[in-house]
Amino acid sequence: MIPNLPDKKIKNVIVDFRMSKTSKNTLSKLDINIIPTLKLNTLYNAVCAHPDMQIHQLDEKCFVCEPTLYEYYKSKLINASVLKGKTTLTSKYPYDIAYNAVRVGKCVFHNLKYTDLSIIEYYKSHGVKLINVKQGYSKCSVCILNEHAIITSDKIIADTAEKNNIDALFYESKEIRLFELSYGFIGGICGKIAPDVLAVNGNIEFLSNSYKVIDFCNKYKIKILNLSNEVPQDIGSIIPVSF
Repeated sequence: MIPNLPDKKIKNVIVDFRMSKTSKNTLSKLDINIIPTLKLNTLYNAVCAHPDMQIHQLDEKCFVCEPTLYEYYKSKLINASVLKGKTTLTSKYPYDIAYNAVRVGKCVFHNLKYTDLSIIEYYKSHGVKLINVKQGYSKCSVCILNEHAIITSDKIIADTAEKNNIDALFYESKEIRLFELSYGFIGGICGKIAPDVLAVNGNIEFLSNSYKVIDFCNKYKIKILNLSNEVPQDIGSIIPVSF
């Protein structure tokens, strides 16, 4: 499995422990086990439990995480190789973004100046293309549909992706909720739970112009599963774990 892109129905997801009970119940009814994050006190409250801030999936069974959370994720991902990251996060941007790179097939997008060195070294040694963008919250900003298609709330990422033969829908919504902040990002509300299913933390139809997202997913034969009947909330993405 390429990270973020399950090749079969997944068995586990890593999600913010504050995900709503309704969304958790919907996943549980699908026999998907929830691996909750822990609060990382060095980050500000809005994102302190977002998985895309804490942990990055390098390959099907290889992850790298913030060093203070290493023992926790090692105990939860018992069938995986969990690497201890080299960057201890702090609350001030850009020193909170080290693990927020986004992998799309054979490409990784991030502000590479601040990417954790473990991520850089791994991808360089495995032939994955590293692409520098200004956006540090890259994973938050990108919904990955397949190796060649994304939805992103960052125009520069959209343009850069297109230059790398990745079909990109630029979609920005200030209606996406985020704890204590004005709004969140499209990548933070979702994650794939099967090859043809994108789970959304909330109901995508509550967002203006959601038809653009729905139509783009339909273009790639991907169904949207709304996990609750609420305005979508950014929870730092839904990270699929296949094993």
